[in-house]
Amino acid sequence: MTQTHLYMFAIMPPSELMVTIDNVRKAFSEKYGSKKALKPPVHITIYEPFHAAEDIERRFLTLDDIIKRQTPFSIELQDYSFFENPLMKSPVAYIAVKNNSALTNLQKVVVKEVSRVRKQSSKSHGFTPHFTMGYRNISWDIFPEIKSDYLEQTFEASFSCNAIYLWKHDGGNWQILREFKFENDHNEAGNFGQLGLFS
Repeated sequence: MTQTHLYMFAIMPPSELMVTIDNVRKAFSEKYGSKKALKPPVHITIYEPFHAAEDIERRFLTLDDIIKRQTPFSIELQDYSFFENPLMKSPVAYIAVKNNSALTNLQKVVVKEVSRVRKQSSKSHGFTPHFTMGYRNISWDIFPEIKSDYLEQTFEASFSCNAIYLWKHDGGNWQILREFKFENDHNEAGNFGQLGLFS
């Protein structure tokens, strides 16, 4: 039986903003006992986690020509919101990302091209970009308190999106397998070179 690995595609903010958002996650976790969201690194999911054989890594190199045609754009974060998930086990609390046509179009391109490589249907479910603060183990009993608390708070930040990242899970941690840079971006690559592994 062919061994498979877990992969996903994500956008990562600059390290300084990553620390800020991670501190928000930690404060949420400490107050409400929700630790699941602390395990993955700070990110916006562009393509949901999926299992595939390791040879897919070579085939993903074809994405370079597609992704490098993209132009860097700004992503704005504003305040907090929630997925109430009435049919799921628990709700989700997150930092909201403002509506952004460039981000939506990028996600559509990534879904189409990754699905092509995977030989899967490229049908995309709804896309609501966000940075998760808490999920899975949020109790419905305290959810009204969480909503009341965070709807009274504000959060504002922005950053330039100039790349997407392919992650691979090694069984315990997420590892940045590859960075796909956008065209016309002249910033130094490797902002996350020292952050290759995440717990």
